[in-house]
Amino acid sequence: MMKLNSNNLSKLKKLFFYKSDIGAIRRKNEDYAYSGTNNLLDNLVIVCDGLGSYPGSEKASEIVAKVFINSFLKNEYLMSDKEEWFKKCIKKSKLLMRDHVMQFNDHLQMSTTLVLALVVKNELFLFWIGDSRAYLISEKECEQITDDHNLLNYLLSIDTPEEEIEKYGDSLLAITNCITINIEDEQQYSFLNLKMKKNMFVFLASDGFYNFCDLNTIYEIISYDGFNKDNIANELINTAITNQSNDNISFAYFGYIKDKN
Repeated sequence: MMKLNSNNLSKLKKLFFYKSDIGAIRRKNEDYAYSGTNNLLDNLVIVCDGLGSYPGSEKASEIVAKVFINSFLKNEYLMSDKEEWFKKCIKKSKLLMRDHVMQFNDHLQMSTTLVLALVVKNELFLFWIGDSRAYLISEKECEQITDDHNLLNYLLSIDTPEEEIEKYGDSLLAITNCITINIEDEQQYSFLNLKMKKNMFVFLASDGFYNFCDLNTIYEIISYDGFNKDNIANELINTAITNQSNDNISFAYFGYIKDKN
């Protein structure tokens, strides 16, 4: 595929959209999603998934997402290396979460995952913490480009024998990394830097969506009706619910597609 540049960008239409839904089972929505642009026409895409077993996690996902959104809209990512910008936003998020806990003591264990895509010109900076995922979706394939921070992947990374891994049973999908109020230890995260290509989408999702939707159909849905974002979002939400999603359902996308006009 041809790489985007200043000449061919003008022939493509920019698409971005996001949706966060309570789903059919949960009593409240602990996710937060966003996809938007700023005055420089750069783009930010975020999905945060608050850990439902800990009170206040819906606030954790909101705090973290809004810190990055506000910083993005102020163009602060241009003032330093992208990883340094990310670390500063994480630190600010943790401090705000601590302030929140001072008022709500029962929220002491509030925590959230994060997957974030910052697109500057045609360059993608991708960060993630936990098991919310990022995919690259094109007309040829849907490729997961993040690896979940969970027990299974940790055990695989240290070459644990298969028979030992099997002993953990249902605990293998337990996440091993999330954002909490802990500011003493350095926050662990993963990072990728890629080039965006035409007719390609960055699609971020919480587990309440990606576990209950065939992601290989997303490109077809978007490319067929990419100019009716509400229809796309509603179809994706309904698909996850029909497939018996038992969690909040959140996703966000950004990409370029050939303008039909």
